[in-house]
Amino acid sequence: MNLEARLIRLIDDLEKKALRVPRTAREYSISNKWERVSNILRKRYNRYGDDVKFVVMQEDDGYPD
Repeated sequence: MNLEARLIRLIDDLEKKALRVPRTAREYSISNKWERVSNILRKRYNRYGDDVKFVVMQEDDGYPD
C-alpha cells in the first residue's frame, strides 16, 4: 500500500473522530492530525480540496470599452 492510500485510510478514520470545536487536549490532538493529513493530501496529491477556483476580474470603471 503506497503512502497516498495510507493517508486516505487515515483521514477516513480521523473524520469519524475529529470535532469542529475540540474541547479537551485529546480532541484537539485529533483535530490537528486531521488538519495535517488533509493539508498533505491537498497540497501533495490534490485531494480533499474544495475544488474552488478563483476568477480574477478587472473592476468595471463604468465606461464602455
